[in-house]
Amino acid sequence: MFKDAITLWKKIRLRGEKGTPLYLRLFLLFSFFILSLVLAFLLLLNIAGFFHAGTHKSEVWFQNELEHLFQDVSADYGTLSVQGVDLATRLAKKMENYLKEENIAPSALKEHPEILEELISQVIPELLSSQQVSKCSGAFLILDASIIANSTQRAGIFLKCTEPNTVSTIDSRLHYLRGPANVAREYGIELLGQWQMEFTMEETDFFTTTVENARLNDKLPLSRLYYWSPRQMLAGNSESAMLLTIPLISSNGTVMGVCGYEVSAMLFKRSYSPDNSVYTRVFSSLSPCREDHLLLHDGMIAGNSYLNSSMGDDNVRIDCTGSQLCQYLIDNQDGYNGLHQAIVLYPADSPYAAEGWVAAVMAPCSDLEAMYREETISLQIGIACLCLLSLLAAAFISRKYISPVLNTLENIKSGGNYADLPKTEYQEINDLLEFLASQDEAASAALAEAEAKFLAAENNGEELPPAIDSDKYSRFLECLETLSPAERRVFDLYVQEYRAKDIASTLCLSMNTVKYHNSNIYGKLEVGSRKELLSYIRYMRYEQKQKEK
Repeated sequence: MFKDAITLWKKIRLRGEKGTPLYLRLFLLFSFFILSLVLAFLLLLNIAGFFHAGTHKSEVWFQNELEHLFQDVSADYGTLSVQGVDLATRLAKKMENYLKEENIAPSALKEHPEILEELISQVIPELLSSQQVSKCSGAFLILDASIIANSTQRAGIFLKCTEPNTVSTIDSRLHYLRGPANVAREYGIELLGQWQMEFTMEETDFFTTTVENARLNDKLPLSRLYYWSPRQMLAGNSESAMLLTIPLISSNGTVMGVCGYEVSAMLFKRSYSPDNSVYTRVFSSLSPCREDHLLLHDGMIAGNSYLNSSMGDDNVRIDCTGSQLCQYLIDNQDGYNGLHQAIVLYPADSPYAAEGWVAAVMAPCSDLEAMYREETISLQIGIACLCLLSLLAAAFISRKYISPVLNTLENIKSGGNYADLPKTEYQEINDLLEFLASQDEAASAALAEAEAKFLAAENNGEELPPAIDSDKYSRFLECLETLSPAERRVFDLYVQEYRAKDIASTLCLSMNTVKYHNSNIYGKLEVGSRKELLSYIRYMRYEQKQKEK
């Protein structure tokens, strides 16, 4: 079908003809109509938001994941904060009772390093029991004193759970990261390879922050003085962590030290990693937020390990304009898409209430784009197939309805008796054939009458009127020599007034072959109509009769 249209177009170009064939016109008309319907359908889909369904689906997915993260972190960190305050209350009371037995004032703790190891041994059962029932990866106690005289270090103990799970640490193995070795042997706790007896000042900025704020805000209850440190790593430790730090305050307001819990990077990852069945490289984070930046290097990340390592030292700029999902931009790296929500870690009257923390769920922009492409490729293929089928339908319909017209025109061009041409299913074409047949009969009658007058005039010795143009007739006779033998046989039968169907029967040819010869005869003899051809044939017959005389 397309080949026919291309062939017609080539004929036009070669012949220099003006105008467009009927078949091509009809094909273009149907193509325009059907493609207009397709475009209207696509427009309706676009208005209905079908093409943005993938983006909306992603937004819903990120909202669900963020909601789960927000609820879990709020619940777990809130519970751990309450447990930490309770632990600090019990430890402070036990320490104060011990100091009272030793006749030592809490404010004089630094002056008695000889009792610190025993003091730690007295409070470690409380630390062990609290650590086992809390969702944490470790528990610690740091005193504002040192066993070593004139040292800037601080005595204390750090119990590390090396295999934390997301439920509890009861069945996990405890190790000794900081504290007196004698106390570790007393309770059967194995020392880690990174063990040190005391905490250095370089690794305890969280201690300084908590103690100083507790002293500055001595009127606030203990439930307002706990502090969540940014992500950090103790010297010799194998992984970073967030530390919940609560001051140990005696009944007279003396800050004797701090205690608290650790939430390691491994525990955070096991507890808060998002579902990666949709986006493989999705991750969640709990990070400090300053203006429009997430401080990922101070926060916790859970998800793909590659992302954990590649994003750990980056500050991410937040851009939530022009899209349903926010963009998180990092210098010299690909961006991320996702959602975030502010999370409250402190009461409103806490000295740390101004510190903003944000829970976020993100995935690389390239992953979302790949997902959108996968979701829309089937739609694109469907639209392409629909357009192709539309063009094929247009070609088929055009061919079906224009073929009778083209066939009739070819029959007319091939000559013959118009009355013998087959009827079509179109009334207009049948009317045309009837009109041409009547015209043909009238022309034949006129020629016969002219021939009779011509013969009568000749018999009566009258001057013969010119029946035809002599120059054109001479050219006609010259062109007869260009006919092939097959075409000449057909022409000779026309001279004998045979009709097309009679010629086909006499020469044992098909009607299509006769039509083909007719077309060639008209072209070679430079005859523009059947009427003109008949006039030449009549004159030839007249000349033959004259020669016979």
